[in-house]
Amino acid sequence: MSATTALLHPLLTAFRTSTPAFGAWLTLPGFLAARTAAAASPHLSWVVIDCEHGATALQPGAAESVHAIAGLGPAAPSTIVRIPATGACADGSAGWQIKYVLDAGAKGVLVPMVSTAAQAASVVAAARFPPQGVRGFGNPFTQLAWGPAGSVSAADYLVRANASVLVLVQIETRAAVENLDDILSVDGLAGE
Repeated sequence: MSATTALLHPLLTAFRTSTPAFGAWLTLPGFLAARTAAAASPHLSWVVIDCEHGATALQPGAAESVHAIAGLGPAAPSTIVRIPATGACADGSAGWQIKYVLDAGAKGVLVPMVSTAAQAASVVAAARFPPQGVRGFGNPFTQLAWGPAGSVSAADYLVRANASVLVLVQIETRAAVENLDDILSVDGLAGE
């Protein structure tokens, strides 16, 4: 497999093929709630684990939920984690939250309250390994959420994560609407 081949997951596949993607928004905490929601229908492409307004704590709740869903196997929906960081994050202050959920194995991150292109660029950089970004790597378990045991090695993940991890931002403020064209021009965003 080439270094540019993505680690596919249902939501990424739907984005790339412009097909509908049905999902669930999870606000309840706990790995059993996450697994139950993800297994509720074979038609789910994604589950958002809401750590901003939901009752799931970022630590350790997001990681537990991500791995509970991944434990459903290759047909598991993509896990996206909405981090609790809000407001200005161009200074990199949301970077640790992005790194935490991606190191936990989330297939994407959703960042609320992004209002400028600089904030969006900071979010993308935090979610990408060098040279495209500034994300570091140190978790020996990240790849376990991307495929059955042994099917994705840590080296595979490192080589292909930049093409596979979805980076999503929420446009929620007047400033964001005014800056929408600039935000949309930021390379590396999967959706707004």
